[in-house]
Amino acid sequence: MERAKYIAPTLVIVLGFTWLLNILGILPGVDWIWTVGLATVGVLTMAIGKINKLTIVVGPFLIVSSTCSILRQTGHLVLNIETPILVLCY
Repeated sequence: MERAKYIAPTLVIVLGFTWLLNILGILPGVDWIWTVGLATVGVLTMAIGKINKLTIVVGPFLIVSSTCSILRQTGHLVLNIETPILVLCY
């Protein structure tokens, strides 16, 4: 569990970075709790969980979902395109 000691500091840095992007107006109007939460659970699934059939599917799927969520909330991706992308990833 050597990697486990880096999880909390990494989460604080990611949260601070996304908060800064929101405050500076670079990515305004993004629901950061949702998107960072999805990405965090995806990364933790792969970092803490052993490599198996579940973690190899769920981890990347949650990270892709988080990315699609940011793109949709910033107007770069419409729901009609996001849904097939997520179905293909699953």
